[in-house]
Amino acid sequence: LLTGCSKPEPSASAPPEPSPPPSAGDSGRRAPPAATASAPREARDALSVLHDLRSRCDNAAWTLWHSNDYDKWRRQQTRLLSMNYSYSISAQAPPAPASMPAALRERFDRIVSQALETLNAAGRDFRDLATYINARDYQDDQFKKGDTLNARLVAVGKTSHALCKEIEQLSADYADTLLQAAAAMPSAAPRAAQLRGDLQAVQALALEMSKGEAANRVTIEAAVADVSQRVEARKEALASAKPAERAALEAFYLGRMEEHVAVPMRKMLRETKDQPKQWAERLGDRPRSAMMQLRDWTMVQMPGDALTILQR
Repeated sequence: LLTGCSKPEPSASAPPEPSPPPSAGDSGRRAPPAATASAPREARDALSVLHDLRSRCDNAAWTLWHSNDYDKWRRQQTRLLSMNYSYSISAQAPPAPASMPAALRERFDRIVSQALETLNAAGRDFRDLATYINARDYQDDQFKKGDTLNARLVAVGKTSHALCKEIEQLSADYADTLLQAAAAMPSAAPRAAQLRGDLQAVQALALEMSKGEAANRVTIEAAVADVSQRVEARKEALASAKPAERAALEAFYLGRMEEHVAVPMRKMLRETKDQPKQWAERLGDRPRSAMMQLRDWTMVQMPGDALTILQR
């Protein structure tokens, strides 16, 4: 009835093998940023860790909380309990890279450790619940153990959802420090400043939507118009970009900023005009709502793409 997928895929009686966490750089010695030759690599590794954890937390939030149908199955409202949760158990949290600013290192270490502890707990409890249900042990204790395990999984799912937003903000803040550093270098300054300004525009839109019922529609409409105008302005510049840069810039502006931000937001504004219930639904603070998808694009995906452009 319940299936869990890890690396390798476990049977109901076999726990998943621990998987090493992604590397975030060697923090055995914390050298000042200017003295760290591996800073670009460490930065990529750290952002990759956050990207991976955000995805895993979203998976836990969606499966274990938002789409959890254990209670319906328990009350015989559905014949089949179907929960397919992909998980892995990580041995320990990767440390923050030495090149990361101290305040961000503290946040990185705290958030990454909490995320992995939460995800590990989810994997263990889900494995136990799958074993319990697949063996039909609920016939012996009238669902007592299953109810307890599922309540823990729902709580883990809600915690994972909250962690998604913390990870997104940390990723955006860290990327911004890297863009500021790039803007201080003469060779990259104009491009870095432009990318940073465009990122701040899409992130301002996402943060206003994150206010939920308190979000101001007029403010959002203005932010969407600003993002759309920026895309059109960049299209003119793309024509004169160097061939080596053009593909990455087109992916950022046309593939990300236009296709995944400006276009769906303009569509959403039209569809929800004079439709307060639909408007509230799109801004819902739940896994994979329009608001959460926008946060992922603008605070996790696009900053990494911007840094990739500057490293070419």
